[in-house]
Amino acid sequence: MKVWIDILTPKQALFFTPLAEELRNRGHKVILTTRHYPEVEGVLHILGVEAEVIGRHGGETLLGKLEASAERIWKLAAYISEQAPEVAVCFASPESARVAFGLGIPLFCVNDSPHSEKVARLTIPLATTLLTPWVIPSYIWVKFGIPKSKVVSYRALDPAAWLKREVKPKIETKLNLIDRAKKVVAIRLEESQAYYLTPDDLKWTISVIDNIIKEASASSILILARNSAQRRTMKERYGEQITILEEFFGPTLLKSIDALVGMGGTMTVEAALMGIPSISAQRIAKLYTEEYLIKKGLILRPGKPEAVAKTVKEILRDTHLRTQIEAKAKKILNKMEDPIEKIASTIETAAK
Repeated sequence: MKVWIDILTPKQALFFTPLAEELRNRGHKVILTTRHYPEVEGVLHILGVEAEVIGRHGGETLLGKLEASAERIWKLAAYISEQAPEVAVCFASPESARVAFGLGIPLFCVNDSPHSEKVARLTIPLATTLLTPWVIPSYIWVKFGIPKSKVVSYRALDPAAWLKREVKPKIETKLNLIDRAKKVVAIRLEESQAYYLTPDDLKWTISVIDNIIKEASASSILILARNSAQRRTMKERYGEQITILEEFFGPTLLKSIDALVGMGGTMTVEAALMGIPSISAQRIAKLYTEEYLIKKGLILRPGKPEAVAKTVKEILRDTHLRTQIEAKAKKILNKMEDPIEKIASTIETAAK
């Protein structure tokens, strides 16, 4: 069986790399596609994964996103029609969903982000099967246009796909910019080019960082930006008060920090499952995966920027907290099933 997997983001690169390996180990041929987008191309390079680059990221504007999507559909259609895969897999990619539907290829869509409603509306109705973490109720997906019978849940959160396997980089990234003599607080910025963010969300981010610098001035503040525009803005605003990494590999980097403040979703969940004290400062929406870990005591959500900063300060002072969280995280991760095996088996069963 020939399987086509489309990879659009760094998270998808981490998630789909082990899926491609698993499918190949089962005797299937896998073709990978991606788009011109420095962040995802960077992670694929670090992982040593080759993918056909087709199309580009649409940038910040709605018109830019629409034009890039239309252009990519046209180019993907030509490439995929030649490759003739029997199955398509994506993580809510509107372009691969449209191409798979148009060419009559069964589409297996993975998604843990129902808050991204517009993308869900463009992909989920076209999916042959939707695969999703069990913490997200099926009725959430049904409202986007897929029958409940086509929703397959796995008892795991997405980062378990690479944390259970310890996906390792083929190329080591440089972490020598981090001052190891101090406590390290990493701040993962939001996806500023996502359609669902507003100017208020960006003002919130600045307020959170300002307060953390004030409360944790004795620490090394590490900014994990999403794109070059964010890196430039952070450098202009904060100068030497912060450290900005140009390139990093999340799983390796997270082992070197003492606390994470997440403005998004995936890295906060990833850090929590690794046993790293994690604080959610996101303003996207209700994230079911995050809510689960908050109830389990692995993620804190203090609220206002001032409260986030004070919580960071308290975490850095508590010398026993890291050990306690690591033990709890290990138990929770061990109880989760391997989402990669579940997805691979689901694809094989449906194909037969």
